Amino acid sequence: MKTPKLYAKTLMLLACLFGVMTVVTAVFSAWMLGDQLTAEYQSKGSAIADSIANSSVEIVLQRDASMIQALIDQYPPASARAGSPASDAGFTGVSYAFVEDARGDIIAHTFVPAVPDEVRHLGGDRRRTTVRRLHSRGLGDVIDVAAPVLAGQAGYVHVGMSLDIIRAAVRQAVIKQTGLMAVVFLVSVL
Repeated sequence: MKTPKLYAKTLMLLACLFGVMTVVTAVFSAWMLGDQLTAEYQSKGSAIADSIANSSVEIVLQRDASMIQALIDQYPPASARAGSPASDAGFTGVSYAFVEDARGDIIAHTFVPAVPDEVRHLGGDRRRTTVRRLHSRGLGDVIDVAAPVLAGQAGYVHVGMSLDIIRAAVRQAVIKQTGLMAVVFLVSVL
């Protein structure tokens, strides 16, 4: 009769240890994956913003809005890409792109139907590309990357990268990892 009690206590101890191990591993993995994806999206957003800023200096100075719009239309937001060939073009995570002149007026954008108030007059640093987080009711949480055009004298290019995609990827990874750990635990118990 003592063997079943010992077996039950051992099984309970193993379940607790496995549970703690699963939680610690999931939290650590989520933290690492979140940091890596955030860094990747910041880098991608910076590359896009710098590319548009460097290629649009003369266009912004001439205030050719149609050419500027054509430049930023290469990076459509996720909502505009659904089901289009551009969805496979490698621009996953772009929430918006817009160009503002030196006065802060938006001269081209990818917002539909209008520019949210939260992104108006964001400005930037004249010496370097800046990264900041912001929240918009229509866009959710985004990483806003602002690149100066001609050291800010001609304005700024802003690219917003969605944090919701990062959170969804982390959530999916944690669910898969927890499921795998549960399967491993059940197999080991058997």
